[in-house]
Amino acid sequence: MVSRTVTQLYDGVLRPSGLRVTQFSILATIARLGETNLRQLECMRAIDQATLTRSLDLLERNRVIERVLPPDRRIKAGEAHI
Repeated sequence: MVSRTVTQLYDGVLRPSGLRVTQFSILATIARLGETNLRQLECMRAIDQATLTRSLDLLERNRVIERVLPPDRRIKAGEAHI
């Protein structure tokens, strides 16, 4: 109940920007980490991949973020756990 109330409060404050609290927290994490990948964001935000992907899709569609493939199109094994 408290968590929902806090989320609604933040969503209200963020409403003029068009962001939800989940999207804002993802952007804050990206700002802190710099260039990152999906696995790192999953771990840092402790949200499931489907929710994260939906949020990133929306942020990309609104041109808030840009996804870039790594040059070799792979992620090194274990990189997300370092």
